[in-house]
Amino acid sequence: MHFEEYNEGIDRWFDVHATPLKDNKLSAVFTDITDRKKAEDALKVSEERLSLAQRLGNVGVWDWNTVTNELIFTPELEKLYGLKPRSIKTYDDWRQLTHPDDIEKIEAERDQNIANHEPFDLEFRIFHKSGEIRWLSAKGGAIYNNDGDVLRVLGVNTDITERKNADKKIVELVEELKQINKDHTESEERFKDLADNIPNLAWMADAKGWIFWYNKQWYEYTGTTFEEMQGWGWQKLHHPDYVYSVTKEWSTKILEGQQYDNIFPLKGKDGNYRWFLTRVIPIKDEYGKVQRWFGTNTDVTERKTIEENLENTMDELKQSNKELEQFAYITSHDLREPLRMITSFLQLLERRYKDRLDKDASDFIGFAVEGAKRLDSMTNDLLKYSKITNEKREIVPVDFEHVLEHALTNLKLQIEENNAIITHDPLPTINSDEELKIQLFQNLIANAIKYKSQETPKIHISAIREQTQYLFSIKDNGIGMSPEHLEGIFIIFKRLHTHQEYEGTGIGLAIAQKIVHQHGGQIWAESVLGKGTTFYFTIPIN
Repeated sequence: MHFEEYNEGIDRWFDVHATPLKDNKLSAVFTDITDRKKAEDALKVSEERLSLAQRLGNVGVWDWNTVTNELIFTPELEKLYGLKPRSIKTYDDWRQLTHPDDIEKIEAERDQNIANHEPFDLEFRIFHKSGEIRWLSAKGGAIYNNDGDVLRVLGVNTDITERKNADKKIVELVEELKQINKDHTESEERFKDLADNIPNLAWMADAKGWIFWYNKQWYEYTGTTFEEMQGWGWQKLHHPDYVYSVTKEWSTKILEGQQYDNIFPLKGKDGNYRWFLTRVIPIKDEYGKVQRWFGTNTDVTERKTIEENLENTMDELKQSNKELEQFAYITSHDLREPLRMITSFLQLLERRYKDRLDKDASDFIGFAVEGAKRLDSMTNDLLKYSKITNEKREIVPVDFEHVLEHALTNLKLQIEENNAIITHDPLPTINSDEELKIQLFQNLIANAIKYKSQETPKIHISAIREQTQYLFSIKDNGIGMSPEHLEGIFIIFKRLHTHQEYEGTGIGLAIAQKIVHQHGGQIWAESVLGKGTTFYFTIPIN
């Protein structure tokens, strides 16, 4: 509920829980959630900004769960491949679209960087659905657990086919230059004419790095003359923050006779700086001695801006998520004490003035106590939810037979009251966090008992090993649900039934999902209305 002009004109948001009373009256509990709404709005803005940046920049984002092998493409990335939505589901699907001459090389380079906890920057060819072979750039990194094991690998892709085609022309020109250098009967003017017609800035220098020629694109962009630029005159166009480092690196490459690659800003004739990818190739004679250098500058300003915006947006998303989790923890923790005080004083009021109160007054107090207890239960569950990621966990070998036994002990009263019959297949031992797994089993079993049918509740738990993970299932014979409701059941505070029909806060399945995701697994449900539900979840072996 949104209240306007509250507290001297400041808008505030409230979470309202109302209970109907007699005589068309209501008992309500108001909770100020303004800060949470602001955090949620900030997160939504960041997500919209990320989506807009992807669309405008023709950039695609992917997310690979290394435990389950599931691979998620954003719609923008599917367009880069020419794919229909959800065509890519696993890492192996992506491999089939990657050029076989590139796949092993980029996998080895990527895995080496990930092992060193470093980001990676790759270029490779793909088979576009149109039949064309296109080039993509991939920048990304890994997410690790507390033990340093890789849980997910994320990154962004941009189409660099045009740039690679330009690079191919440059290579052809270099070969031409080599031939000219070898055979003096050929005219160097022919090479210069070719270089003048490429879309890049280009130049040539002697063996000592003295530049003696620029192509026409250089002069068109910079607005300079050869007299200004010859030799080391190019330093005038470099940004003051970069000129020293670029000069030092270029001088080192000259001495070593090695290719030089770098990205830095160059000033145009309008006085503005743009980012350029610079590549300088040594032209050597048959004895390996450098005769001259051939360099190109490719404008990558838009790509650089997109990458920076994506990086900033992803940082903002991480910060927003962190702030939301901290807010949930602080709010739920701080709310519990005043709620306990409200409940205690209401109960004290009822006991002390019981003989002086009429039935309506006693009912009103009862409704208020019930509402306060329900809100206390919600804040307690919210506290559990936020603790899943806020608290450091110890990953040790966990016997899931013991996990189930502990969960059933905690649910003993609920099981006996409903005459529930719970069976299970042999359960494995997996490296995990025991406390969270007990909570996971407890929430799913309690959910199965709560939503029982007219029949005696029957629940069966099993686990099957699948390569690098175990697939668990918890099957019941309860009331079930319609397929259209399956996707929303894990949303925090999402309820399919009223409080009068079924008690609870609507956070139990959200906690279960967060526990599973915390350990790199997936959780989902299959159900038929009136015939029960089966919850599935995976837990990685390592």
